[in-house]
Amino acid sequence: MTSQEAAKALKETFETTENGFIELSDEELLALIDANAQKLLGISGEEFLRRHRERKPMEDDLGRPVPAWGPLSMLASLLDD
Repeated sequence: MTSQEAAKALKETFETTENGFIELSDEELLALIDANAQKLLGISGEEFLRRHRERKPMEDDLGRPVPAWGPLSMLASLLDD
């Protein structure tokens, strides 16, 4: 499930706020990160968050972060520390 698909599913399940945003709990955000990490990177959300905290992204053959890393990092930055 991509982040867009997950957001669409959440929108259908939850009410949006007055300004049109969907508010997620930390648990819901973790579930979204886990689903996307498994599908896009082949690792668990827990493994992704560990690498994210350590600033050790998954890299391609040229040493660049894999394309899915950026969007998942943006989601992870929304977590309350």
